[in-house]
Amino acid sequence: MRFNLGYDYVLGGNFNLADSPDLPLENDEGDFVKPGWSGLRTGVGIVIPL
Repeated sequence: MRFNLGYDYVLGGNFNLADSPDLPLENDEGDFVKPGWSGLRTGVGIVIPL
């Protein structure tokens, strides 16, 4: 059995490629893609291998 505790956070800004952080994603019109929100997501979990 394993216990997991984690979090993710998002701050407003441009989405970037993980391999090239200085290259933001663009939509078909050439505008930068933005998440549109900021926040924090947390989680607690238990893993039971079968």
